[in-house]
Amino acid sequence: MSGLPSRADALERLAATTPERPLDVLVVGGGITGAGIALDAVARGLTVGLVERSDFASGTSSKSSKLIHGGLRYLEQRDFALMREACTERDLLRRLAPHLVEPIAMALPVSDRKRRVQFGVGLWAYDALASFKNMKVHRYLSGPETEALVPALPPGKIRGGFLFYDAITDDVRLVMENIVQASDRGAMVCNYAEVVDLVGGKDVCSANVRNTVDQTSLEIFARRVIVAAGVWADKLEQQARNGADPRLRPSKGIHLLFRRDAVPLLETAAFIPDVARKRMLFVLPWLDAVLVGTTDTNYDGSIDHPTVEEDDRNYVLDSLNGVFGLGLTPEDIAGAYAGLRPLIQGKAGSTADLSRKHAVYEIADGIVGITGGKMTTYRRM
Repeated sequence: MSGLPSRADALERLAATTPERPLDVLVVGGGITGAGIALDAVARGLTVGLVERSDFASGTSSKSSKLIHGGLRYLEQRDFALMREACTERDLLRRLAPHLVEPIAMALPVSDRKRRVQFGVGLWAYDALASFKNMKVHRYLSGPETEALVPALPPGKIRGGFLFYDAITDDVRLVMENIVQASDRGAMVCNYAEVVDLVGGKDVCSANVRNTVDQTSLEIFARRVIVAAGVWADKLEQQARNGADPRLRPSKGIHLLFRRDAVPLLETAAFIPDVARKRMLFVLPWLDAVLVGTTDTNYDGSIDHPTVEEDDRNYVLDSLNGVFGLGLTPEDIAGAYAGLRPLIQGKAGSTADLSRKHAVYEIADGIVGITGGKMTTYRRM
């Protein structure tokens, strides 16, 4: 990869579009979905532009659990088709980008026979949906074996566990490599370029874009516009179609980071159940820290500035302490971040029950929206 060309050059080329000489495709949104679309489109020979209101991967795409995973969690929703799709895409990404999508062993501790049976059945289904092509088929571990892999567990309290395999990635780097590859193939990509108005058209669409660095404006013309703006998609749809009903129900997920000596962990991750709340948390070795997450709660605050609230933080701390008995306090937290999932609205109730499937929909003539989904399936989206 040669890296990105100058931002000024990209802006100049985008500003040079006209109704008579439009782009084939303008992508709005520089997260993993928009980056993947731009690369796919330019690789097919289309002329492509991409604009992002902030920095590339600055939204949900940099607030993930760092996993490219097969969707073991979706067994609870019995969404077997989504699990199969996730397993297929995970294995494809491992082949396409082995330097970015790497296997990781995950231990799932169990404390009673009922949980052993429940998780055992789930993991057989998980392997089957992956056509038994996971990195390795899961296996059962004795109590001492589980404790040896996850030193944070209290000695003698665990009946046993399961060992299964998933994949881990650097989410921001994955986005940037898609962006750079798209640029290398001729796509015009520009960050800090905010779309302030969208106008559809059967033949040509236009986007009024503000350069937020110097507050100048430009108009970009394209035969088709694809809105891949995540939780901001509803705002873009309002620009193109005033009065449009919201499609999204944002869900907040938080992650906490701890020092390795606060949560002792080797290179095996843990997938721990919170029996009281019937949820699961990932506990991952990440760089020189331990990353723990994620939550899944309804969110109605500012989508520009989600924060880690005290209730979120305490939920994760209580879950960790309940399984590991480490006596962790807020002072042990080395870092934290919050992100928003752009979930498609569904039935009333918990956001955890909403589907993680993506949706493609028409916003106006020539303007298409795509949202929902997850990082693992971005290429399929």
